[in-house]
This record gives sequence, structure tokens and C-alpha cells, in this order.
Amino acid sequence: MKRILLSILASSLIMCSYAQTPCTRTINVINNGGNATANCPSTFPGNSSQNASATFKKEGEVKITFESALATPSSAPLVLSITKLDGSPVKDKKNKDINIRFVWEASAGGSNVSTTTYGYYCYYSDNGNLFNGSGERYLATLSYSGNIQTCEITDIAEIVTPVLFKGFTADRKNSTSVSLKWTTASEQNNKGFYVQRNVGGEWKNVAFVFSAADGGNSTSDLSYAFNDANTEKGISQYRILQVDFDGKAMFSDIRAIRGESIISKITVYPNPSTDGKVNVVFESTSVRDVLVNDLQGRLIKRFAGVAGNTLVIDNLKKGFYSIKITDRNTAATAVEKVVVN
Repeated sequence: MKRILLSILASSLIMCSYAQTPCTRTINVINNGGNATANCPSTFPGNSSQNASATFKKEGEVKITFESALATPSSAPLVLSITKLDGSPVKDKKNKDINIRFVWEASAGGSNVSTTTYGYYCYYSDNGNLFNGSGERYLATLSYSGNIQTCEITDIAEIVTPVLFKGFTADRKNSTSVSLKWTTASEQNNKGFYVQRNVGGEWKNVAFVFSAADGGNSTSDLSYAFNDANTEKGISQYRILQVDFDGKAMFSDIRAIRGESIISKITVYPNPSTDGKVNVVFESTSVRDVLVNDLQGRLIKRFAGVAGNTLVIDNLKKGFYSIKITDRNTAATAVEKVVVN
């Protein structure tokens, strides 16, 4: 799969401060041709400014990096459009005009935000894949907290992704075993995968799984599985380190697993926190909305559409907080308390 890296040439064409609207630094097209994660609907579902439309089909997924950190990962700007400098539509590979729509992508597979400086979006078009010739210049129009910002961007490179992860799950089967499964949508020059586990802050290799692709190359889905002997009573984290034959490597997303001694369906750790950061581990993957309130009941942070089974909440000041989690599918709610020293 192809990834197209776009870089900002000018910070903005409309002068305003970052506090109003951050500009994009880069836009990285992860894949084309409808290969985005399954959490991206097949047709454009609409966003806060644009109505849903079946005319716009799922074409891929983009990673957008911003020039400064966002207030929270879920506060990423809405991408209203990417056009040519004169405002006309961008072109596909056959030089046809295409219109594009974007939706924040909160899935677990490629999509979790591990830092507040970037986010993943599903993108949709009405006439083909997003294509940018080297040196082409574009305008990205963003909406952030009701303010509009237009950033100038240009295509500077085209990069081939060695492995495209399609999914990664970790499930505790019993007190002694954790089942890990992952799927790749494509592989190129792939030697295999290190299974890594983190307990107490130290990542360690626990196994190596060779690529199932012939010669390390595949354009179809390939599934992998590994059972890890794990008797930890607390929280264990897992990730997959993919390595090429030439030594290059990339990480999957991180999954967290409880020990059987942890009964609660939702775990918040560390509690108390000493650095303003806490991790929330859910029992299973679902889509949830998370609200963080202080002792006076004031809303401090909001995370909408959280998927996967982990969430990092950071930049909390000293005090007492309540974390309210609402499952979108069942409407069930849970409240956890946390102290920041």
C-alpha cells in the first residue's frame, strides 16, 4: 500500500493563533482503494459540518500531524476540505477531479492516538483515490472550535509501507494465558514480528513469529496468533514489533490486559497518579464516550468515540477526579475515581 507524505510550506494563509486553530504539519495517506480500517463506514457518515452522503465512498485513511499539541486527542480539528491552490478539486490518478470528505477515525486498529499532536481520519471521495503528484501544492481547510484556518501544503514524497496492520487484539483466556491475534492487509519485505510485553515499565521480547507471506510479500490478508504464558496479577501491555529483512522496523498499537485478580470491568492506574497521567483499561473493545470531571463537577476533558480497550488521560492537575464512561452500544455507564498528587 502507498503512503503519501504532505508537508506544510506556509503556516497559514489566514492569520490566527494556534489557540484558535492549529495548522497541519503533515498529512500521511496510509492507504488507498477502500482499505481503511473496518471502523471507517463504507460511505460518508457525515460530520458536524457536512451531511452524510452515499455518493462519497470509503477510499482510505490518513494520519494528520498538527504544528502544536491539541488540548486532547479527541479535540482534533475537523478537516473540511483539501483542494488545489485555486480552490478546484484535487485530481485522481487518471487526472479526474475528485471531492474529498474526512471523518475523525477513533478505531483501535491504526487509529488510536498515542500523542496529542496527531490523529487519524477516514477519508471518502466521489470519484477515486487521493493522488498527489510530487511538488503539487494544496490548501487544507480546518475547523477548530468554530474557527476556520487554511493551511498551504505540498506533496514532497511517496513512501511504501512495508506492512499494513489491519487489526491487533489481546484477550486473557485464563489465569495463565493471554491470546494475541493480529492481521495484516499487506506485507512487503517482511521478515516477521516480535511479540513484546510490558510489565512494570519495561518492554521485553517474548516471542518471534515469522512472516506467513511468500518471500515476505503479500497483497492479501494474513492472520497470526500467539498464546503468551502470563500469570501477572496486575496490568500487562502488549505490542507487535514488525521487522523487515533490511532491519527496518515499526510498532503496532498497544493493547492492555488485566490479571485475573483485578475484578473491576474498568481499571484506572496508577491511582493515585504522581505525574498527572492515568491509564484507563476497559474489559473489551467497544465504542465509548468518556468525561472527566473535577471535584466541583466541572468538565475537564471529553473523549468522544473511544474505541479499543485502553485510553490515556494526561495533563491532569493535582486534585480529585471522576471518570464517567458511557458505552454507546448499550448505554451502560460506569464512574471511576482517581487522585492526582
